[in-house]
Amino acid sequence: MYDPMVQAVQRQLKTGSVATTASMNGIASILLTNFPSIANHSMPFLIDMLEKTDLMDVAAQGLVITDANGTNHWMKFFERAVHIVDCKNARCPYLSTTAYMKVCKERLEAVYFPTGYALRKNGPKNPKTLQLWEQFASVMGVDEAALLTKWKADKQCCNPLCKRRGEGPNAIVMKCTACQSVYYHGSACQKADWKRHKHECKKA
Repeated sequence: MYDPMVQAVQRQLKTGSVATTASMNGIASILLTNFPSIANHSMPFLIDMLEKTDLMDVAAQGLVITDANGTNHWMKFFERAVHIVDCKNARCPYLSTTAYMKVCKERLEAVYFPTGYALRKNGPKNPKTLQLWEQFASVMGVDEAALLTKWKADKQCCNPLCKRRGEGPNAIVMKCTACQSVYYHGSACQKADWKRHKHECKKA
């Protein structure tokens, strides 16, 4: 039920018109946010959605559209994501589990930089949007320093906005020829990250 919807929204985000995309974004945010609440077991259902689809990517892109349009779509999705981690009420249907933290962190790491960058580029128009995004990242233990350290250790491309990150561990990467301490898919990724990397490159 939810997988075809996530795929449809993804296609719309890539190729659809601005007006239609904004409309679909609003509808998708309501349905995909509320599906777990009408399930018999909310948390397993939500975890299943996150594991089996690109829901986090759709929600993150949707949040950027939300900010640009001055709406509140997807806010509830991320507010609940934060609530799940913080909630201490044993009777709440949304209580954090190891599986939830694991899948959320994995999915968030892939979209953390592009989403934060897009929100800052927007202004952001609504400061609460960026605040909520950073709050979600914080409870998940995801930040710039931690991600860059992980990418270096795992020999992954260190361009924060790399569009090839999802290619997996077999994607070819190469070291920065100057410092030999960071990796990139190629010159395009290295050039895109140079403004940030040049400071640590000189130190190395």
